[in-house]
Amino acid sequence: VWAGGGEVYAVGDGGLLLRRAEDRWQTLPSDCYEDLWGIAGSESKDLVLVGNRRTVVRFDGARGKEAVIGNHGFRDVWAAGREQVWAVGLGGDVARLTPGGWRLESAGTFADLNGVAGHGEEIVAVGAGGTGLERRAKGWGPVGGGTWQRLVAVVGGANKGEAWALGESGTLLHRVGSKWQNAGALPRGRYRDLSRQGGALAAVGDRGLLVVRRGGGWQRLATESPEDLTAVWTWGTGGVAVGTRGT
Repeated sequence: VWAGGGEVYAVGDGGLLLRRAEDRWQTLPSDCYEDLWGIAGSESKDLVLVGNRRTVVRFDGARGKEAVIGNHGFRDVWAAGREQVWAVGLGGDVARLTPGGWRLESAGTFADLNGVAGHGEEIVAVGAGGTGLERRAKGWGPVGGGTWQRLVAVVGGANKGEAWALGESGTLLHRVGSKWQNAGALPRGRYRDLSRQGGALAAVGDRGLLVVRRGGGWQRLATESPEDLTAVWTWGTGGVAVGTRGT
């Protein structure tokens, strides 16, 4: 899920692409039929969608254009600008969008990568078995510290060299400099995604799980949904979470 300019976009199975504006959801043409896992962009007229079977889609606000890149499937995408986009996925696949088009990079791992985020030129990716990677001047390398728990999401921090990563069982990691530090655990549950807005964090997971932290401890919020929540995006004092069965 991605939001900007008063609009919210979400992706899903079978190439599904939705836009929410003025409290209404609208289906948009994505130009693909593969299951989509991630969406990111610098503006609503330049979004990148990624998914199964090496699928990458550029969406211009009206229609998508599909491309096939890499060796496996993609699970997440992060964008800092129109020509600075990173996608990560299964088997350690990493692809970068440059002015000359998409280019594959060696991440030095075959672990599945589930999340990618950055702060300017600093890019961090996380995945299976607690895998944590950062892109340096000479290429990708491991981030010290961390956990053996499967990492499902990562978000950039407010400052340079800072990031937050979330484990499937609720372990929270905080990266400051070149190492991960254990930042405690979230309320019990199975987690799927993490979002940050200012100093606040929000996480979602199975069976309607939604928790937030605003300066103090974690608070579980009622969602009135039994469905698994798979993605979350926050802004100001609000946000949106999406999940299975059209939730």
